[in-house]
Amino acid sequence: MKRILVPVDFSPTSERALCFAINIVSKSEGEVFLHHVYSPVENSDTDTEKKKRELSLNRQTEAVLMKRLQRFKKKSSDINSKVKVSTIVGHTPAIRSILKFSKQNRIDLIVMGTNAASDFKKAIFGSMAVSMLEKSNVPVLLVPEKFEWKEPEEFLFATNYQRAERQALIFTIALAKLYDADVTVVHLLDPYLHFSEEQQKDFSEYAFELQRTYSDCNLKFKELKTTEVSDTMEKLYDEIPYDVLVMVRRKKTFFENFFTKSFTKNMAYVTTQPLLIVPQEE
Repeated sequence: MKRILVPVDFSPTSERALCFAINIVSKSEGEVFLHHVYSPVENSDTDTEKKKRELSLNRQTEAVLMKRLQRFKKKSSDINSKVKVSTIVGHTPAIRSILKFSKQNRIDLIVMGTNAASDFKKAIFGSMAVSMLEKSNVPVLLVPEKFEWKEPEEFLFATNYQRAERQALIFTIALAKLYDADVTVVHLLDPYLHFSEEQQKDFSEYAFELQRTYSDCNLKFKELKTTEVSDTMEKLYDEIPYDVLVMVRRKKTFFENFFTKSFTKNMAYVTTQPLLIVPQEE
């Protein structure tokens, strides 16, 4: 967690994302990058003078935006003046610009603020968030609008149990260690599916192996039976209180189906706690 990217739209939710990012890098001795995207003036006209005016206008716009970013950057000093913060102005499309910068600059984590909004705006944001979370090769932390900053004490790692999720769990443990926080791995089970003794034994051995390997972290395991994963996830905080919910993004399996449903039901809006999505390694 040395290099964190924060997409900025100058809203209060961006400030919440900045606060979380600054706090993380202050513990990991890293750097925060503030990234704002705008739509430059473009014209297919071949007139040279028009192109010069468009170029000049874009430069003026970028200069104004950079000044706004610098003012926004000063908010980080109120949180921790020792953290290094850089500012970047990019071009639309937003997702492509953010992910390109992330790849070129070896970003470890993207921290985004989320807004409560009308159903229409939710639909727009939902598609944008899905694109970001589906395409990003690095973890994405969503910070809700109503989230009031407090150091996390409990990370909840939701899983249907796959050993391929191990790297995502390792990332979660590393983040939790910065706060000396607990990590609870919640194994979601369908009570109508039969699990053989061998499968149950395999999970128990896997849990024991992880607890032994990460003995310096308070790692706990809990089974939760459910037939409606999306509903359970929305109400999970009531069942097991947490400060950060962690899920793994993987292809064509349990999470892909859940992920679509979760945003359809506005999970990113109803939760008042941060949501961390970690891509599963190939």
